[in-house]
Parts: sequence; C-alpha cells; structure tokens
Amino acid sequence: MASLFNPATPRWRAAAAVGVIGVLAVAAVLTIFLPTAQPTQDLPSGITPQEYRDAERRFVRLQHRPATPDDVLMLLGELASQAGDYRRASDCFHTIPVDHPQYGPAARFQEAEALLRQERATAAETAIRQFLTAPSHTTKDATQLQVRAHQWLTYLLSVQLRFDERRQVLRAQSLLRPLDVHETSWLHFPMLVIWNTPAAWNRLQNYRQREPDDLPLQIAEARYLTANGRLEEAWEQLTDLHGRYASNRECAAAILECSYDRGDWRAFAALHAEIPSFESGEPTLLTLMRGHGAMHAGHWATAIGHFEQVLVADPSHPAAHAGIARSRPHVDGTTEAEASLEALQALSEIRLELARAAVEDVEAINRIARLSEQLGLSQAATDYRALAVRITSHPQSQQSRFAPREAAPLTSSSASER
Repeated sequence: MASLFNPATPRWRAAAAVGVIGVLAVAAVLTIFLPTAQPTQDLPSGITPQEYRDAERRFVRLQHRPATPDDVLMLLGELASQAGDYRRASDCFHTIPVDHPQYGPAARFQEAEALLRQERATAAETAIRQFLTAPSHTTKDATQLQVRAHQWLTYLLSVQLRFDERRQVLRAQSLLRPLDVHETSWLHFPMLVIWNTPAAWNRLQNYRQREPDDLPLQIAEARYLTANGRLEEAWEQLTDLHGRYASNRECAAAILECSYDRGDWRAFAALHAEIPSFESGEPTLLTLMRGHGAMHAGHWATAIGHFEQVLVADPSHPAAHAGIARSRPHVDGTTEAEASLEALQALSEIRLELARAAVEDVEAINRIARLSEQLGLSQAATDYRALAVRITSHPQSQQSRFAPREAAPLTSSSASER
C-alpha cells in the first residue's frame, strides 16, 4: 500500500499547494492586522507600550495599511486631544518632525493648539512659528489654518506686551484676509488701545503660573506693576532681570520705563549709559525712553531724533508726538511744533472713536478713516474705509473668530502712551 505522505502522489501535491496558499493567506492577514510599527524613539511621557500597540491596531483597522511610528503618534495625539488630555497630545505631536512630508505642518498646528489649552506661552509660540514657516502647507484649508495660527500668535504677543512683534504679525495676517475692527486698531493705533486691564493682568498671571521662568512674561508682569504704580515691586523685579539678562533690550526698555516713572533720573542715566547705542529695529519703548532721557538732559535735537525714530515704527505714537511738540521750540521755534500738536489733537479724537468703532459703529469707523487721512496715515484710512464697507454690507460678520479679547480691549490708558 502506498504511503499517504508520498510526495510523488497527486493527492500529496494538491494538499501541499493548499497548505502553501493557507500559509501565505495567514501571513497576509498578520501583515495587515498585527502590529508592525516599532517606535524609533522613546515614547512620549505617559504613553505606555500597550497604548501604542492599541493605537497601531486602530490605525490599521481604519486605514487598511501598515502603520509607521509617526502614523501611530499622530493618532495618539488626536485621541488625546479629543479626550481633553492636552499635555499628552502636545507631547505626541511634538515628536513628529516639522519637515515630515505628510504630518509636519499639521502636527505643529495641533501641538500649538494643545499648548495654548495648557497656557504654555513659550512652547506654543515656537510651535506656531514652526507651523507658519513649515516647508509646505498641503491641506485644502491651509490658508484658514494660517489665519488661525496668526490669530493665536497675535494673542500670545498681546499677553506678553510684545506690541512691535504683534504689528508684524498683523501685517502678515492682512495679506491673508481682511482684518476685523479690533485687529485693525491694534495694527494702526496700538498705543491708543489699552492693555492694562484686570482681565489682561489675570490672563498674564495664568501664564506666569505655568511658566514662571519665561522672560517675556516676567518683563510683562513688571510693566503691569509699573503701569499700576507698584513701582518698588517693579523696580526690584526688573533690577534682578536686568542683572541676569543685561543684553536683553526689552528688559532694558522696561527698567528704563520704571526708573522714568519713579523720577529716578540718576538711575535712568546710569542704566542708559550701559545700553548700546540706538539700532534700527530695537524695541520702540527703548527708543522712546532714549528720547525722554535726552529731553530731560536738554539735548533737544537728539530727543527729536529718537522720537522721530519711534514714529517710523509707529506713526500714531502719541508720546512721541508729544515729545517732539515739547522739544521743537528749543530747536526750531514754536511754529515748528504745530504739526505735532495737530497730530496729538487728531489722535485724541481717534481715541474717543475707538470704543465706538469696537462695537462696529460705522460712523465712528468712517470718522477714524477721515482723521487718519488728516494725519497722513493713508493705509489706516484705506483699511478703516474698507472695514466700514464690509460691516455695512454684512452686519455682524466682521467679528474675529479669535475669542480672547480681554488682552487688549479698545479704550484708553495713560500707561499705554509711554
């Protein structure tokens, strides 16, 4: 009797063929449904190997293809965001390289959103800027995401009182879509917009609690203290910061501002002597303080030069116009100060209209446009006229999707004019 396992028999060859096909089928199934992506780096904090494997299986079921480590980490980040675990989400998104061809920009955008939820200013700003400068934005709603990222950055810079940088961001944003009434005022009249409010202070404190060592937040806190007359607290804090960050010009500007408010001209002069001479692009507040120092010393022409540099950066700066108006009579005679006095009058009228404009009062917005034209601020005039047309055509449609307005409501404050 022939052996049942004789490889020469047709029955055996058929069985062998079926067996090979079965093995290949099982292998294919295993390739699809068993974990294949091994993380190439340590897992983000709080993510266990089991969670990683579970997410991998979920990805394979959803996408019907093997998962890469970045596939899994992106999914883990999205799941964490949906669950409100923003710390875990940001950690997952952060592990994905910004130049990743599929996930890079999206990971930075979602990381930024998760970091903002945690009120982590430094890391959020880094993620936002990486998103905005990423090699490509391939999603169909890329422009909308860039607009949102610019709004987030505008907000963070408002919290930190970094108004020079905020204007740059607003200019970039204006190329993507028309600015709303608040953003238009921040862009064209930043020193007529109050920043020293209880709500803004409380928001800053929330960020300070989470990042107590963040330098811009510490400087901003000291500036709030100065603006609210808590000069000795501000002086103590700024003296410490200036000692540790002597080359930081934002810090130098803030401590000069504090010594100016304290009326301590000896300290002002000593501090100013340590600071390098004027450089284009330095903080506007620092240039303004140079002007005040020169004016106090009777160096009127030098003071005018500094105030004019302030107006290059911010043509609507009321303190710079006031400084020129005070200094001109000592250089050119009283008649030369008239232009600055007229500018101050127009700015005071604009200040009164800004609160009405903030609630989309078209009459106030058109008046601001006319006053801007009078001041020679042609772009501001154009932007406010266009804003009035949009509001008239589409009432209630111009409010920004950017929610946190408390950082800079539109009213006036002497502190904002320094």
